[in-house]
Amino acid sequence: MTKNKTPHIMDVTLRDGSYMTHFQITCDQAANIASCLDEAGLQYIEIGHGISVGAKEYGISSISHDVEYAKSVANVVRRAKIGMLALPHIATIEQIEPLAPYLDFIRIGTNIDNVRECSKFIKQCRSFDLEIFFQMIRSSSFSVSKITYAAQQVEEMDVDVIYVVDTAGRLLPDETKNCITHLKEKIKKPIGFHAHNHLGLALANSLAAIDAGCDWVDASLLGMGRGAGNAQLEALLILLEKKNIDHTIDLKQILNFTEILVRPLSPDIKGLHAHDLMAARAGVDLYPFEVYLSLARELGCEIWDIAEEIRKIPNVVELTLEHMGLIISRRGKDPEKVMKNLGWTRPKD
Repeated sequence: MTKNKTPHIMDVTLRDGSYMTHFQITCDQAANIASCLDEAGLQYIEIGHGISVGAKEYGISSISHDVEYAKSVANVVRRAKIGMLALPHIATIEQIEPLAPYLDFIRIGTNIDNVRECSKFIKQCRSFDLEIFFQMIRSSSFSVSKITYAAQQVEEMDVDVIYVVDTAGRLLPDETKNCITHLKEKIKKPIGFHAHNHLGLALANSLAAIDAGCDWVDASLLGMGRGAGNAQLEALLILLEKKNIDHTIDLKQILNFTEILVRPLSPDIKGLHAHDLMAARAGVDLYPFEVYLSLARELGCEIWDIAEEIRKIPNVVELTLEHMGLIISRRGKDPEKVMKNLGWTRPKD
C-alpha cells in the first residue's frame, strides 16, 4: 500500500478546548496537559484564551492572564512549539509583545471577507520573530472561489501557513476535499484545516482535507472545542494508522493522560472514551469491559496491553476463551491458573 503524506498536527485543546470550561483552565492544569502533549510527541500546541489574546481585558472573563498562562506552559514544554490565537479587533501589539519571549508562533484570525485589514498586524507580529499562521475564520460560509481569492490575498502577506476554518461545522467531506484540492492548485503556501463537529463530521472532514493534500490539521483531546467541539485527536491518530499514514505521536500515552487530566475538566466533555478507541483499533468489541479490566489487573498490565495482544491474533471476529488463553500465555502467565482466579471456566466437551 502506498503511504500518504503525513500532515502536521496542531493540538488546540488548551485554546479552543477552553470554551468547554468557560475559560477556566488554570495555569497549573495547562502546564500539566501541555507537558504530557510534549512528552507524547506533539510538535505544535496552541494555548490561551479560547477567543483571543487580550480577551480578558476586552471583558471576556477567564481564570488566567495571557502572560502568566504562556509562561507556565513555556516553563515545562521542552520540544514542542507553543503559540496563541490573536484576533486583531481584540488583541493589540502591546499585549503580544510581552508574550513573544514565551511563544514560538502566533495564529492571526479574522473573518474571511476581512483579511486585507490584517496586513499591518501581521507585519507587526513578524517583528517578534514568530511563525505566523493565518486563520480564515468562517471559511465554510463562502464559495470555494471566494475562499481561494481570500487565500491569494493572505499569500501576499508575510505568513507561514494559511488555514481554512469550518467555523460552523457545516462542511461535508466532499466539499472539504474540493476546497483543499482547489487551494493546493492555486496557493503555494502550506494549507491547514480546522474542523468543527456540529454535524459530527469533524474527523471525516479532517481526513478529507488530508486526502486532498492538506499540510496541517487541527485536533483536540476528547474533541474539546467551541460548540460541538473539534476533531478528536486520539481518534484522528487511529484513523491515520488505518489509512497507512505515519505519525510520531505516542497514542498510548495520549489515551492514558487524557482520561486522567482532561476529561475531569468539564462535565460537558463528551469525547469518545479511551477503551472504545482501543477496541476499534484492536478490531473487536471489548465488552463487557469489566472482563478485560479484571484480566488486565490479574496480569499486572493495562487494557492497552490486552488490546495490543488481540491485534496480534489473526482473523479474530469474536474473542473466545481460547483467545484469552493465548493472550495470557503471551503475557507470561499460566492460562488455567489465571482463568481459575478470575472465575472463568471452559465449557465441557
